[in-house]
Amino acid sequence: MSDLHAWLDGIEPEELAERFAGVDAEEIARLIAETPDRELRALIDQDPIREAALDAGFGRFAEFAVPERLAEVSGIVRFVVRRGKGLDGSYDAAFADGSVAVDPSGPDEPDLTITTDAITFLRLLSGTASAALLVLAGDIRVVGDEALAIQVGGVFRVPGSQGVAVDPTALDAVEVAGVISRTKDAHLREIMSGGFRPVVLGEIFRRFPEYLDEKRSAKLRVAACFKIGGGPAEDDRYLVEIDRGACTVTPAGEGRRSVTIALGGAEFLKLATGNLNPTIAFMKGSLRVKGDLSAALALSSAVRIPSAKG
Repeated sequence: MSDLHAWLDGIEPEELAERFAGVDAEEIARLIAETPDRELRALIDQDPIREAALDAGFGRFAEFAVPERLAEVSGIVRFVVRRGKGLDGSYDAAFADGSVAVDPSGPDEPDLTITTDAITFLRLLSGTASAALLVLAGDIRVVGDEALAIQVGGVFRVPGSQGVAVDPTALDAVEVAGVISRTKDAHLREIMSGGFRPVVLGEIFRRFPEYLDEKRSAKLRVAACFKIGGGPAEDDRYLVEIDRGACTVTPAGEGRRSVTIALGGAEFLKLATGNLNPTIAFMKGSLRVKGDLSAALALSSAVRIPSAKG
């Protein structure tokens, strides 16, 4: 029996709300974090416990917020908690003037709707799940203002740490690769056609210089433009230049290049996480090369991006 199970054991349903409200946020996060999924699911399948846990989690949003970041957020975010194929609960978080108020959903149209299930929500509160990875996997559905979603994710800190719920720079590349390997192409295309696209592309290219193979890039001189389609507007372009071991990335793809590599957003995301073989993609026509093919091959051999396959 976990500490959370023992903590809840013997409490009458009418006393649960007071019990959750009175415990320190870091302590409840610890209890949730240390409880195995199977046991946590069995607990929250009990209506009184689930309702009290969700009410306490949403009711204490302000305790998890970073004040200076909270001051920058404005809008209504609707959190929809699913149970199986049905609705378990719906809460509106109204952000304004450096504060957040959470109430059961009302008639006002939200700027953003975030949908998940109860166990995922509790895992997020405890810091044992990554919101960004869950969005990539499709376990959290985001509809509406995706820029607001990123803002909101950066407002709430993980209890007991300095980290926040959404910090793309803190994502582990191997974990991202593992998620991408299990995610359907249709969902990847959805991610890469919306508001999360610039964040995803920006983070991938920010890390690009970190993945150079020191030995293979030592004598290499190449300038490759990545032309990435599948977005809401015109293609994105990034110019990657490798000059004898030094790598620079230029957004917008301006400058002289020896080769242009064109592919869709979902295909690029898979390529950048080791989940797409560039040779096979080229043969199938999902990756196109214009210019010096040998430069594209040299670039591919000089980059070692961490992947789920090791």
